[in-house]
Amino acid sequence: MNCDGTIQYNGNAVQAEAAIKSIFSANGSSTPEAVRDAPERVQAYQESFRQLCEQHNACAVKGAEFADLQRESRLALVDLATAEQKAQLARVFEEQQPKGADGRLVGYPEQTLVFRMLAQLPDGSVQVVRPNEPIPTGTSTWFEVTLATDGYLYMFQKTEALGVSALFPHQQIQIENPLKAGRSYRIPPEPASFGVDEKDLGTENLYIFVSPRPNQEFQQELEKMAAADASRMSDYETLGSLDSMAAGGKDPGCRTRALKFQSGEATRQAPACTRSRGLVLQGGSDNLEPKRRPQNSLQVEPDPGDNVIVKVFPWQHVSAEDYAAKKSAYEDPGDSGKLKRGALVE
Repeated sequence: MNCDGTIQYNGNAVQAEAAIKSIFSANGSSTPEAVRDAPERVQAYQESFRQLCEQHNACAVKGAEFADLQRESRLALVDLATAEQKAQLARVFEEQQPKGADGRLVGYPEQTLVFRMLAQLPDGSVQVVRPNEPIPTGTSTWFEVTLATDGYLYMFQKTEALGVSALFPHQQIQIENPLKAGRSYRIPPEPASFGVDEKDLGTENLYIFVSPRPNQEFQQELEKMAAADASRMSDYETLGSLDSMAAGGKDPGCRTRALKFQSGEATRQAPACTRSRGLVLQGGSDNLEPKRRPQNSLQVEPDPGDNVIVKVFPWQHVSAEDYAAKKSAYEDPGDSGKLKRGALVE
């Protein structure tokens, strides 16, 4: 590997450090936090890259370990980036990632989550649920999940009344974690489904976490959640840290990455705001067109340099009597409808 930091960027040979600085300074698109913190983080990233590159060339670090060891310095930059800047950073990171004999990146995340929430309405019709879409009482729902590479999936849901319920893994759902690459999983398996009853009208947030490794804290808290008759987000240390995570990424000042705090730290306070993890490929701006029924509810890949996906998928539980009016408002082609349909736009 070339350790001097030279990469191909926009058709030119440039220093990666200069390329990253230009990403954060272009057209004044960065937040004040990024302008302040980016130079120091760029320097730390480049120093980390140089050290790991030399270790890789000395065969002390294998290609598959490279991305793992540089993850924190990469994510320190990603935490400052807008969605557009993330895509540009991904190009820099890929240029600096070891490649195998076949020219493919070694150890670089190739995960993609394809998520479908299916709803069988009271009239018997079945549809793919879009972000923030109204669903009436009496509907039956289930999920279809496909991962590009083997991965551990964890899902739970929070209602408008702040109650939470475990969805997967669950002792009543006989599907093994991790999920296998390329296979579509129906959760729960047919013919079972989740019922939308008359309780808890309002916003329901579905939390989705995908990781290449098992998360014992998530597993234990989901088991505790499944066994509880009633519980709230605040009852759980790890899951509760996601309570401040909003759909999309509308708060540019929010810099706390979801699940950033690791087990064993001395202090573990819930952050005032939390950013989700992952780039939305479907379910974001493509959902702004009214009455467009997508193939998938959500498609996400990890942020540049990351290997974890953490997203919240909102939908609206409405009464059967209010469904027609709420659905009409959701499909409104004006700004009001776009605001509802664009819940996951970053």
